[in-house]
Amino acid sequence: MVMTDGDEIQQKFLDAKAAWDRSLTLPPEVRDATLRRRAEQVARAEAPELRSDHLVVIVFELAAERHAVEACFVREVSPLTDLAALPCTPPFVLGIINVRGELWPVIDLKPLFGLAQRALTGAAKAIILHDKAMEFGLLADTVIGVRSIDMTEIQPPSVTFPRHEPFLRGVARDQTMILDASRLLAHSEFVVSEHVDTD
Repeated sequence: MVMTDGDEIQQKFLDAKAAWDRSLTLPPEVRDATLRRRAEQVARAEAPELRSDHLVVIVFELAAERHAVEACFVREVSPLTDLAALPCTPPFVLGIINVRGELWPVIDLKPLFGLAQRALTGAAKAIILHDKAMEFGLLADTVIGVRSIDMTEIQPPSVTFPRHEPFLRGVARDQTMILDASRLLAHSEFVVSEHVDTD
């Protein structure tokens, strides 16, 4: 029997359907192992390589400058929905946000760095920093993403950024300013006192 082009296409379709049907009838343990293996492959392809000679950071924009903080200090990145202003606080305290029932103060570094203020847009986020003693949100006008920086690219803080210097770990080759998250979290002015003086 001679197969026409149409017959050949139909046969290929039937073969593909039969292979698909067989894949659906795999034992559950085989199917689950295959799915886990594929998920691990995707994760390895998407995640930055963790190496001791590299620094994994979250990169964000503040005014016209590009900044970064070490990813190991970042708990999560949250939208600035329901931002509430706090009266009688310094200019760098933007307000507080509610993240799943937890209240976080949000710090705006622009007044400390002498950067121009901008109206908040839908792209603005709070980068929640944390360590054992402190947690707060850091305003980002835009979050750019995760990046792995070669440690040899990081230069000491430059005299070009004197107001940034107390909070800088260094400056990358492309002028991304890498903030020292541990210094930010330990900074005394960012500690909100719960004591209210009634005198």
